[in-house]
Amino acid sequence: MKRQRLTLAAFARGWLLEMERHDASISKRTRALYARSFRLHVLPILGKHRLDRLRRQDVRAALVTMLDRGVGRGAAWNAYIALASCLSQAVALEIIESNPANRATKKLFLRRPSNVKALTRPSSPASSPQRSSPSPRARLRSDARAHWNPHQ
Repeated sequence: MKRQRLTLAAFARGWLLEMERHDASISKRTRALYARSFRLHVLPILGKHRLDRLRRQDVRAALVTMLDRGVGRGAAWNAYIALASCLSQAVALEIIESNPANRATKKLFLRRPSNVKALTRPSSPASSPQRSSPSPRARLRSDARAHWNPHQ
């Protein structure tokens, strides 16, 4: 198969096989996670795309599609990490010039409503006054429910 017509599916199969055989720096568990992520999430959406035509927008659209299909954020994140790693190898082998997975996840996974503040614990229980209002944790849950939208 010519390099110009190499699909993500064909490259990923070879990459996973090569990693299984020769890359002792990646744990067996990580290799299994990568293989599962590709099989279940990445290849059904992006497998037929040619590597030389794959763009950041395609990667982002695939991640949004995963989330829309009910794939959990953790599983989608794992699929993204596996894809980014695979595409980094394609860059290293000079099959593609740059990794389209770079910066494809901006604000997709790590979102927090701007009005939700991080919780901090008081230094000692004696220093915290009695509250008549809801606890910070209850306010956080309420704010998160009011502002969280998984499809933004």
